Amino acid sequence: MSMRDEFRAWLIEEDRYDEETAGILLDKDWDGCAYPDKLLGDDLLIDIANFLYYMARFAVERIYGEEYWKDDSIWIRILPDPSYEDRSNVYVLEMKSRKVLAEGCGGKTWNNGPQVIEYDLADLVRQLKESKLSCPVCGEKAKVEYICPEHGNVG
Repeated sequence: MSMRDEFRAWLIEEDRYDEETAGILLDKDWDGCAYPDKLLGDDLLIDIANFLYYMARFAVERIYGEEYWKDDSIWIRILPDPSYEDRSNVYVLEMKSRKVLAEGCGGKTWNNGPQVIEYDLADLVRQLKESKLSCPVCGEKAKVEYICPEHGNVG
């Protein structure tokens, strides 16, 4: 299953979009529009911001777990920076250490389509994996890459 397909399932399961809307967002090029015309709400920037937020939230939950916000050792916030005429970004911040854990989707949303969305999701996940394997304060890389709950340190 592609990351885009996982994202689609997450969007529907989390009740963010229905199947038809997710298909419009994820399966077709946005044809030079900042957001698909069929889905425009009252505020284009809010539409773009919500989509960027959902992309980052999906990536955060994939790496830090669905209940990441309950972990007292980290304080993650997602900050979308939407634009309809320039580049749009989304930032995943760790507020205690004041570190950027991931920055993504740094292009114009008019270029969005299946391949761009797949790349942006994978890039957010990659950055978050790397951030999880390092100290949030100093950035020093962890010595162990993976600790399996069943088998322990296998890295």
